[in-house]
Amino acid sequence: MPTFIQPLKNQGFLKSDSLKIDAKKRDFYLYHPNNSSVPDKLILAFHPATENGNYMRMISGYTLDSIADAENIFICYPNAYYGYWNDKLSEVITKASTENVDEVSFVRGIIHSIETNYNTKLKNIYLLGLSQGGAMVYRLCLEIPDEITAATVVAANLSVKKTLDMDSVKKPVSMLIINGVKDPICPYSGGEINILHLIKRGYVYSAKTTVSYWANCAGYNSPTSTDSLVNEENEKIASVINYEEKGKKNICLYSVMEGGHTLPHPAVNSPKVFGKTVHDFNGTLLSWQFFKKNTLLTEN
Repeated sequence: MPTFIQPLKNQGFLKSDSLKIDAKKRDFYLYHPNNSSVPDKLILAFHPATENGNYMRMISGYTLDSIADAENIFICYPNAYYGYWNDKLSEVITKASTENVDEVSFVRGIIHSIETNYNTKLKNIYLLGLSQGGAMVYRLCLEIPDEITAATVVAANLSVKKTLDMDSVKKPVSMLIINGVKDPICPYSGGEINILHLIKRGYVYSAKTTVSYWANCAGYNSPTSTDSLVNEENEKIASVINYEEKGKKNICLYSVMEGGHTLPHPAVNSPKVFGKTVHDFNGTLLSWQFFKKNTLLTEN
């Protein structure tokens, strides 16, 4: 069983809402910070397959809610269509894929709804996705890159078989990828996605090939720096490959040495079938720091 923490005593509030997209009801949760000024930034957090938006809140240890209160940001937790995203990259055959659910219109509809209901203009849109939610983030970065400030993908690699023409896109988005080297479901070195060797969901490229694709889109031929993340005992917990130059989008890969198909967090544990959850750092907080840095780079 997963281990969650109790919701924090946040100052804001969570509301559920829905939209009609092509006559299909689509649901989402919106966290609104309690602030005198209306936020002009939004993080969209996409949950794993078979889960929902509230699971994404819990598995991140409610870190996004806390960030919203501290930084005055809207947080949206969309729900997938019958539990699955139409990411157009994975080989999962679902109701979402067979009905070709319009996920781009769903995301744009959420943004329009927030701007209309709160009389604001969202200047920055950030994406965070875990597992199939990460594949959904890849899709959005391929299809609407100009509408995204920065993105983070956790525990997901690009699919070998896809219905999107990745070769013709080549538009960069600042991208942070956090993948576990010991991921038992989405193999770090590439290969077949499988759950307990029973449920198989196609093949993916390696984490390094995936980050190289996005780096190539941003105009890099090789990393500009490499580093290691260490814990308090000076033990290496992640290797870092970074692509960063003035005038270009920032692309970065954190390879979590003992990490599984999980989002690192100091107190939360994912189900054991997903492998180890590393507790030495908070992956959601790292994601926000990446977003914040790349927002400043964009504005400057």
